[in-house]
Amino acid sequence: MGIKKVKIFDADPDVVRSMAGTDIEVMVAAPNDMLATLAKDPEASDAWVRENVTSLNFEEGVYIRWVAVGNEPFLTAYEGVYLTTTVPALRNIVNAVANAGLADTVKATIPFNADILNGAAKPSETRFKIEYIE
Repeated sequence: MGIKKVKIFDADPDVVRSMAGTDIEVMVAAPNDMLATLAKDPEASDAWVRENVTSLNFEEGVYIRWVAVGNEPFLTAYEGVYLTTTVPALRNIVNAVANAGLADTVKATIPFNADILNGAAKPSETRFKIEYIE
């Protein structure tokens, strides 16, 4: 059966290259400390995608399918530090992926944990907390 998908919590090129030729689908991540830069500078997002997705996806034969924008940036322990930068960073990464011609094969997402949910007893009643709704 084997491993089919893997999430890497950064985009270390050596680690990503190690997936070449394996048919493993890979998620790379832009770290939390880059969110402010990615949010305010679309060119930085384009450069990040070029360096960490496009070059490895094609030149190195890695199947990068997802980009995680941050790693649980809404975690309560971060005390809201990333609240204003995460969604703009996501938008810029989505645009950068599209600019690279990869919108059909690479998707961007924001990983989160249950801190951002209202804690309803039933999953069907769970909603995002109001401070996380844009």
